[in-house]
Amino acid sequence: MYRFNKFVTLVLFALFTFFGVLIAAENFEIREDVDFLEGVLGRRRQLHAKAELLRFLDFDGNTEFHLNFKIPNNELQFIPDQQGFIANLEIKYDFYLEDALVSENGFAKSTIASSVAITQSTNYYVLDKIDFTLGQHGYTLYFEIQDKNASTIFSQRYDLRLLDPDAFISDIEISHGISTELNSALERFQRGQYQFYVDPIPVIDGNNRDFITFFQVTNVAAGADSLYRFYEFIKIKHRDEIVWEYENYHTMEFMPYPIVRRIPLGEYEPGLYTLEITIQDPRTQEKTTIERYFSISRAFAHYFQRVFPDDEEEFELISYFLNSRQRRLWRDLSEEGRKNFIERFWVANNPNVATNNNQFLETIRHRVNDANWRFSYHRAGWKTDMGRIYIKQGNPDDIERRETDSMARYSKKPYQIWKYNSSDKIFVFLDFQGNGNFRLVYVRNDDSENTDPGWKGYFGDDFEEASFRN
Repeated sequence: MYRFNKFVTLVLFALFTFFGVLIAAENFEIREDVDFLEGVLGRRRQLHAKAELLRFLDFDGNTEFHLNFKIPNNELQFIPDQQGFIANLEIKYDFYLEDALVSENGFAKSTIASSVAITQSTNYYVLDKIDFTLGQHGYTLYFEIQDKNASTIFSQRYDLRLLDPDAFISDIEISHGISTELNSALERFQRGQYQFYVDPIPVIDGNNRDFITFFQVTNVAAGADSLYRFYEFIKIKHRDEIVWEYENYHTMEFMPYPIVRRIPLGEYEPGLYTLEITIQDPRTQEKTTIERYFSISRAFAHYFQRVFPDDEEEFELISYFLNSRQRRLWRDLSEEGRKNFIERFWVANNPNVATNNNQFLETIRHRVNDANWRFSYHRAGWKTDMGRIYIKQGNPDDIERRETDSMARYSKKPYQIWKYNSSDKIFVFLDFQGNGNFRLVYVRNDDSENTDPGWKGYFGDDFEEASFRN
């Protein structure tokens, strides 16, 4: 406990009171953002879930798709049942080819909880998967989960790209652990003797000792003795620093070959990490490298009303919802004052102070995790332009994917148009280098974001703004 004399105590009290008045004075503007977020969630009835699409090869060279999804119990609405409490889900997945519906699929799924505490827990969840095989490009998958009791919906669209037929490695699946004990809830995640506790968009508890990766080695050519030989290199990176490395040499009798690898966790700090796996053919020296992002989290006891343990990162996040006056205020605060600022922000924007659960905070935390998986490119996804807009606005009502005109300054470059129907907001992101790093270049109806003054030149001199609204 710090000891202050009476004078210092009075000065600090006056300063915090002054800062508190300023924050309170600006609170209406912050609450406007919260009200908008809540309004969108209310109108679109959003269900928070995790989902990821992974690809592997079968023995005929076709691409097997595994769509893993996970929903924590506290996101579902349970109703009383003879066996306790029950949540009812409807899963739909439709396939389109060149915008034509070719297959409609779906199934119902229920989960039962024996107590109210389990229905409200994040440690209990629904985990399932959909798998299918494709042999040609061009398909689009529309995936939807609906909580029938609450009429809430989670939906995603996937453009289905086949694995590179010459690549040496599949996509990478991450799990919290594996078990040899049979669990009916994990039967769809059984491979050989193991069941996998798969985590779509993985956030690993840093207090764990390790986690599990599963991937598949493919396409390595057989030698004269009909055996397949390859090198396996694994690296864990954090902020461009290698924190763990592993190397192995394999001789196998068949392809594709599955590998289950246990990755140890050291005393790693919380944050975004990169798992990098390289497979190399020793005869030709050709290699394929694939990356997978994951986050490490640790519970911290005192400042629980936040997303990041680091003050600067937390402020960078909440600044998405602040005006310039509030951002300037931060520069003059002491370390303790900054912690107080952060706490005041989350408390002030709690839509229901009567509960222990701050729904606004939980919504933003969900979106940060999603953004890290969906938009990471050389830096955490929540810090990218797409990540920022996603965190502030949520999922767009509509996404259009196009290419710039061949006569534009950046010809044949992909761009996306995100549309939010209820607020009539539009955000346009352009991938200048064609490498997945999309930048925000055009904004409509959002004064907190800026349009690039030269945006028209990126699309061509004859390009019309109205095209974004079509």
